[in-house]
Amino acid sequence: MGRVVTTLSCSASIVRQAERLGCEHVSVPVGFTRIYREMLEGDVLLGVEEYGGLSIPVHLRERDGLFVCLLVVELIARTRKPLSVLVGEMRSKIGRMCYTRRDVRMDSAATQAFRMILPGLNPESVAGRIPVEVSHADGLRLQFDDDSWVLMRPSRTDSVVRVYAEAPTEEERDALLEATCAIVRGGV
Repeated sequence: MGRVVTTLSCSASIVRQAERLGCEHVSVPVGFTRIYREMLEGDVLLGVEEYGGLSIPVHLRERDGLFVCLLVVELIARTRKPLSVLVGEMRSKIGRMCYTRRDVRMDSAATQAFRMILPGLNPESVAGRIPVEVSHADGLRLQFDDDSWVLMRPSRTDSVVRVYAEAPTEEERDALLEATCAIVRGGV
């Protein structure tokens, strides 16, 4: 069928849908160039990055939002269902996830200090939740047993640490986000 390649900062909904459809999922560090390298290896059905960049390699090995929008319009036309109904049907099959990102701005010295301690940072819990998987592939990503996750990664270009959180409800997501931002600011 083909692989679905996402960056570490993408929604768990994509992984769930890939699994539901019987596709292998590959997660790579942030950056479209990493998705592109996977496409060059072949057998990639879809490449997805955090900012909504989607690539369908059989069409073009580059992000093509216009093509993806046309595919959505075609789906609506063929099914004769409004987008809200299609989204609801998808959620009933894969569940609901709430995603957000916050940039924690710090001076360059604090950002560099955080970058230095990050490889050894392994919190036992975040917002009272114990990680079931830890990845230092691109910052620090903590996965929890219900597909919730958080990611903290220093920007490569700015004095900022990007903090991502996703959970089944807004309340759980926000609790994870606040606790992770506190870790970034040194409130471990």
